[in-house]
Amino acid sequence: MLCIMWSANSSSATCCSFLILVLITANCNGQDNHTLPSTETSPWLLVADPPKLERITEMSPYTINLTLTYNGEHGDSPPKYATSPQAFRFVVKVSMSNHQTVAFRNNQEIEFEWHDIADANNNGSKNLEITGQVIGYVSLNFILDILPAVAHQRNDSIAFESIPVLSGYLVTVVRASDTLDTVFTIIMVIMAALNLINMGCALDMAIVKQNIIRPVGVIVGFVSQFTFMPLVSFGVARLLIPDSLMGFGLLVIGVCPGGIASNFWTLLLDGDVNLSITMTFVSSLAAMGMMPLWLWLLSGFFLPEGSSVQVPYVNMAISLILLTFPLGIGLLIRRFKLSLAEFLTGKILKKFSVFFIIFIFAVSLHNIQPCFPV
Repeated sequence: MLCIMWSANSSSATCCSFLILVLITANCNGQDNHTLPSTETSPWLLVADPPKLERITEMSPYTINLTLTYNGEHGDSPPKYATSPQAFRFVVKVSMSNHQTVAFRNNQEIEFEWHDIADANNNGSKNLEITGQVIGYVSLNFILDILPAVAHQRNDSIAFESIPVLSGYLVTVVRASDTLDTVFTIIMVIMAALNLINMGCALDMAIVKQNIIRPVGVIVGFVSQFTFMPLVSFGVARLLIPDSLMGFGLLVIGVCPGGIASNFWTLLLDGDVNLSITMTFVSSLAAMGMMPLWLWLLSGFFLPEGSSVQVPYVNMAISLILLTFPLGIGLLIRRFKLSLAEFLTGKILKKFSVFFIIFIFAVSLHNIQPCFPV
């Protein structure tokens, strides 16, 4: 989903990707302890170290250290497992809330022996190795199966007991940023600024002023941007996307302001560039209030209780600057060097916009690769 943002809306991509990362952090902080033992009273306890695995990067291996203990009350008679430990196998099985976010590098079944469990110094711990696959979060649940240890029964044995020993172990995965990502971002910012300068050369301030004085087009754009889009994205997320994180990501896209990519598409399709640029500026300003309003109203349908979302106001302000400053340079060129402005708008602007759109799609293809691990 993050990959699509670049091709759909370049300035919104920064806001949306930041919010998704904030969501992951919020899910980590929304509860006091995500490593919860079984709700039933049980002497069995599985302790995980670290207590939760936060913000691991894609395609990198990580290890969870697991210690299984039996905490019978003092004075209890020795359990049957202690009197004849050779007769039993203690197998901890792991299940996931989804199978896309992480992958196990070894078996999802971890076998303990009784001396591992009874070791007072916790020297009998086992390792579970996982690898982040794609941005998101997943809950791991651990169940202890106590099985017979008879050799000929190992393949088809039925557990004497199945005991939940750890539930809701949270793992969150974030994008791994590499040098190529940084280079793409820098090139994209430079190209966007250059093309905005070109668009500033074509901007007619008289028409912009008329759009502000008689804001019919601006009002239609505002209602579409901050009423229609949020409600449609919310409806699609609720009806068609079962994963709450992906659904929230779609909601965030729906409440983001319009970006500079929309101006380029307007130019290429011979639309009203003056109105498009005016609407981009107005929506970026209005998003300072409308974005947190919609997220406050609708994010609770996707986020666990206690989570919070932070709106990246600084990033949005930077997007406004990146929009207005290059346009201002273009307007100055139009005022003082009209011949240069006419050359840029007549010979360069559309060709450069086509190249910029192609470059955005190339970046999207690069970014989308981790979403589909082989």
